Amino acid sequence: MFGESMSELRQQLAKKEQELTELENAATQLEEIYQDFLDNEKLISEPILGAKTWSGKAANKFNAARGRELTEAYREVYLQLVQAYRVVIYCINETKEDIASLKSKIVQLEEEVKLKALNA
Repeated sequence: MFGESMSELRQQLAKKEQELTELENAATQLEEIYQDFLDNEKLISEPILGAKTWSGKAANKFNAARGRELTEAYREVYLQLVQAYRVVIYCINETKEDIASLKSKIVQLEEEVKLKALNA
């Protein structure tokens, strides 16, 4: 079948199944990182600076810059995490399709071998 032997197809299948495992592990890790990221978002505004800690124009400027710049940076990292997760999920789906195709080819080749054995 298309010049591919059964052993070649099985090797390709094993490789794709390993890739799938690695991709699923990556997706799990990204989900955990994402959750940690969301859980710790509040930390970008800490410590809260008040009259007892630090006050005045410098404190106000610092708070404004911290709020604006850190929030912007945090959002950028958030978007990168979401994009990375989407790419991994896309790759998982592609790999699952590849695995299904390889399994189908193996079944077809096995049927061809059985048919040849019956006709021999």
